[in-house]
Amino acid sequence: MSTKPEKINIQLIFLGLTQIGDKGFPYDKRISTFGTLIIKLTVKWIQKSETKTCSEGWNKEDSPNGMLTERQQTVFDWINDDLELPVYAEAYKGALDLLNRKSSGYITFVSHTGRDMMNGLASSVNEITRQRVQYEQLVDDFKDDWKDGWGETEHKTTEDNDENGHLIPNEICKKIKTLIDEHRKGRLRAEEIDSSFFTTFLDYPDKESVPQNLSQEWRRTRRWFIGHAHLRENEFSIETYDEVEKHFQNLDSLLYAAAASEIEQLRNIHEILDEANR
Repeated sequence: MSTKPEKINIQLIFLGLTQIGDKGFPYDKRISTFGTLIIKLTVKWIQKSETKTCSEGWNKEDSPNGMLTERQQTVFDWINDDLELPVYAEAYKGALDLLNRKSSGYITFVSHTGRDMMNGLASSVNEITRQRVQYEQLVDDFKDDWKDGWGETEHKTTEDNDENGHLIPNEICKKIKTLIDEHRKGRLRAEEIDSSFFTTFLDYPDKESVPQNLSQEWRRTRRWFIGHAHLRENEFSIETYDEVEKHFQNLDSLLYAAAASEIEQLRNIHEILDEANR
């Protein structure tokens, strides 16, 4: 009977370091340099104990029973150690495991992970807070002042005419303008998400320098994940089961390109471009 290495509770490590601080060692929110080193070494040991590596390649046949390929291990270590985003790293590993096992609901879970990684990885590294347009709040701000007859030709008043339409108070117009302005800002943020991965991790100076085929493939994959990240009434089509693996593989290739050495980066970018051109 095989034994699995016992997990170490990271919180206990932090508690121990806090007690060390109480004994006289300097301790603050960032812990001490010594404490940080202990934590990183311990986490590294846990990862080496729990995360197995097998032969290189993405194909699920190469990664049986939840083991990671060498490429996937490189991505996992990059996200977990270099970027210091353990939640993203574990979600990435979990998505690969779901794709391998085809557990119930795996398309939705994998899509949700893919969407969040594409939306949030670069933003987290750049410490940019992701914002959504608060449509309900913006509409609530003027909905009670909106008259039911506005927008309906049969409800014109003596102050209205065919040329000017309804006379809407200036205060309400300002609130509508705010709604439109926030919507436009949201669209711009969405466009920035599509380029921030490349400018953050792949050394492109700006979004204009990102190859068009590469950015198109990114947007196509992101849109697919967004469209399949939530529960639905109807079952997925047969094609969806192949598509989820294809799109996650596209994301995985870009993650590896970012994680690998500069030579490997160039090689993987060319591979992605060749695939996009087919």
